[in-house]
This record gives sequence, structure tokens and C-alpha cells, in this order.
Amino acid sequence: MSLVKLVGSVVSQLAQGTPLWKISMPASIHMDQTAVTMFQKNVANNCSTLRCLDTIDTTHTPMERIALVLLSFLDPYIPFTSDKPFNSVLGEFVEMVLKPEQPEYPEEEYYFECEQVSHHPPLTAYRIKGKHFEVTTPDFLDSGTFKFGFNSLEIHFSRSRSLVKTRAGNFEYIFPSLKIENLFGKRTIHMNGDFYILDPSGLRLEGKITKGGKITGVFMDNGKKIDSISGDLIKGIVLQSTKKIWAKSVAPAPVKKIVPEQVLNDPLYAENVWGQVLKYMRLPKPDFENADKEKINVENLQREKAKEGVAFVSRFGFVDATIKEQ
Repeated sequence: MSLVKLVGSVVSQLAQGTPLWKISMPASIHMDQTAVTMFQKNVANNCSTLRCLDTIDTTHTPMERIALVLLSFLDPYIPFTSDKPFNSVLGEFVEMVLKPEQPEYPEEEYYFECEQVSHHPPLTAYRIKGKHFEVTTPDFLDSGTFKFGFNSLEIHFSRSRSLVKTRAGNFEYIFPSLKIENLFGKRTIHMNGDFYILDPSGLRLEGKITKGGKITGVFMDNGKKIDSISGDLIKGIVLQSTKKIWAKSVAPAPVKKIVPEQVLNDPLYAENVWGQVLKYMRLPKPDFENADKEKINVENLQREKAKEGVAFVSRFGFVDATIKEQ
């Protein structure tokens, strides 16, 4: 959709008496995904790197363990471009088993769940479980600050931790900032800024990632620098002292997605929330007029829930009972 048509749609709704906060963006500026399903898709496309977490044990050095965690977390955020997804409604979720189709690892599978725990600002919490690890986001609602530009959004995860439970102990990871450019068109998404990973031994990697996916960092032990790394998300990470390279060892493989039957029938399962919208979006010739009408129905339904003032309770226990803007 051109910028002229987008402005025309907004002006038309205002002329009909629609309050500014109820303005609905046209379906045609979106992809046929929601924030929740796009997050799931990114994890599925890169879940072969999760094997790094399953392999972590006490035979690895603290530096090796941190490097494996780094590769697993940052791989889905290699800079990429996509259309704008629909903003998931509060409580919208995805739950499934991801099973990479690789003959050499026939037993490999990962349980994945994610849920929209805030609508404004949009926040998706998640949990991933493998045979020997679990990743959770325990304090996602305390996630830092949002900075809007003219056509961009930068999210600073200053306090949002991910906890990684492995056979070698528990790790703590703070994300770098996530920047989304060109909010109303084909968006570019990349990570940018500082992050850290804390090993169970107390060793800490303090790093920085730049817009192009370049990584630098130093290993700190009791406030003392003991080594450093450099590299990027695609070619791998190089340890300065030994020139050892840590990189993805497995190419991406097709992934089978197994959704429990009870999830398929849940009204808040992402495909059910947006089913009518997506049906019109996915026609050989998309019917944006009817997609717009169904999108407004979804948005109005969540506004009615907000008026009722019912406390939102995460089905997965990501957050306690709380009322967040619908």
C-alpha cells in the first residue's frame, strides 16, 4: 500500500468519528503472520542451533559454554527483512513441538510455547525446552524502554533477562537492543547494543553487537578482563587468545511442527484469533476489503475485553495476574 492510500485510510476513519486510539491500519500493510507466529517461525527456522544448548555440560570450559549460549540466542536475530505482522492480542499464544527432520538426530525435538503478555507495548514471552535445557523469560514485563522514531522502533532490554537451565548450571542473559526500521513497509530488524551472558562459574561475557551483526566482547572474571572475542553472527566468533572459532556446525533443516489437538481448538491460539483475517489474506488474489473488516472485528473484541477490566493471567505462568492495555 502506498503512503497516500495509508494516509487516506486513516483520514477516512477519523472523518467517520473513529477516535484516534481506535484507528485500524489496513490489512494490506501486513504480512499473513502475527507477532506471535512470526516469533515462532524465526525459532523454528533456526532451531538446529538449539542443539548447542543440549550439548552444554561440565566438560566444557566456562568460555565454551558462554559461546554456545551466544550462538543459540543470537542466530534467530541475524539481520533480516520482513513485512509488518499483525500485533498479537493479549493472551494470544502458540504451543507446539518442533522436530528438525535430520536423519542423524532422529530423537531431536524441542517443546516451544510463546504468549503475548502485553499488547501495548507489544511483548511476547516464551519458553523453549530441549532434552537437557530450558530457556524462559522470567521478568519480561519489566523489559526496559521503547524509543519511537519517525518510522522506526528501538526496544532497549535493559532489565529483561532470559534464564537458561542446562546440565552445567543456570545462565543469565540480557539481550542487546532490538531495532525495527520502516514500520509501515518491508521492515528491517536487527540487534544493536550491549548484552551480557553470566556463566554459573561467575565468568561473564560483556559484549556489543552492531547493526550489521558484528560482535565484540570481553570475558570478565571478578572484574578482571581475561580474554576477548570478535566476529559475526554468520561466520562465527573468534577467541582472541587462541584464535579458536565457534560457529554454527549444523545447516538449517526442515522442521516438522506438531500442535496438540487441544491447542488447535483454543480460541486464543494465534491461527484461531486471526483465522478469518488470514483466510482473506491467503487467497490467490488477496481480498483486503474483507480482511480489513475482520481485522477490525478482532481489534474491537479485545477493546471490549479491556473495558471489562478482567485481569489477564498467563496460561504458561509467564506473568502473574495483571491488567495490561488490550
